[in-house]
Amino acid sequence: MRERLLIRDKHLAAFGYTLSEFLINVTSHDTHACINVLLESTTQSTTRLLNDLSSGTFDVESILEVIIPLSNQEMLTVQDSYMEEYNRSLETVVLNSEMDTAVKRLLGSLLLGMRAESKVVSISQINKDVNRILEGDDIDVQSVLAIRSLEDINTIYEEFTLSNSDLTEFLFDQSEDIYIMGYVKIVSYGRSTTDYWAAVFNRLIHVTPSSSNHFTRILVQRAEIDLNGITQRYQELYGRSLEDDVINNYSGPCKEQAITTINHQFIHA
Repeated sequence: MRERLLIRDKHLAAFGYTLSEFLINVTSHDTHACINVLLESTTQSTTRLLNDLSSGTFDVESILEVIIPLSNQEMLTVQDSYMEEYNRSLETVVLNSEMDTAVKRLLGSLLLGMRAESKVVSISQINKDVNRILEGDDIDVQSVLAIRSLEDINTIYEEFTLSNSDLTEFLFDQSEDIYIMGYVKIVSYGRSTTDYWAAVFNRLIHVTPSSSNHFTRILVQRAEIDLNGITQRYQELYGRSLEDDVINNYSGPCKEQAITTINHQFIHA
């Protein structure tokens, strides 16, 4: 259990009411909302973030960024949590949205949580997958990228790039549709999780609406996993520190909390 959640749970056990219930009476509305992000488990945080991103304007790019890194078990756990908290399934939300059919199909495939979680594909199958991506249609590409392990996707990228051209550039050249961006993000995550999250942070810092806690939620989640590596890579990729970029360019909520989180990354309890 994380230290912050241990504090939350001990407060409830000691006083009979939640820390959030106490703080709502002694902090401003904005401060209370920021602190609540710290009091969420990873599953709660992901569940609520997906609900925020799918309410009103369906933020496909952000939803893809959230669900692509989930393991099969995490995917199932989040979907159970979503059903329990909102009394509807994520799949139903996706199907009832006004998105393009190809996007719905991609999201639906990812929500199934059927990705192989270890390297299991032979080199001959890798070559077949490369040809399916090169010569096949959208369904062929999706059938490869939605179920292959991250290790295999990295190998597919390397083999495709060696024999043809850069796979991500090839995908972008096929179409400007949003589902292609989803394919590119899957490949990017398979190649480097650190680079993936650095790119997500860079995008969110510059586009997060003032009313969204999207960036801070993900920042808190990564602080307990790999934020140190992400901050180092961020500096290498963008020529400036993550902290400086937040200070100078982030206009969303919980800015001070974000800076503190970057400087004082959480530890395991």
